Amino acid sequence: MGSLLDTPGKEKEINMKPTSSKMALEPYLEAVKGHSERFSQEELTTAIIEPAQDVPMGARGESLGKIRALAPHSPSPKREGDPCWS
Repeated sequence: MGSLLDTPGKEKEINMKPTSSKMALEPYLEAVKGHSERFSQEELTTAIIEPAQDVPMGARGESLGKIRALAPHSPSPKREGDPCWS
């Protein structure tokens, strides 16, 4: 599945097509890492946001929790009324 990430002044074609429909975990992770190392911060943000738009409403809390778990720092304390902490 290819994705075109637009950054002002530059465009990159990201080819994430596997060579077969089944791929072992280690080569898959190596391929993902190889592609992601070339991304700018803005491109990485886009790479997270694009598939997040397809997450069904009922699964968004779990999806957001997975994204938070990837953060290099501890999440800030729960804030009253913050919809991200529901």
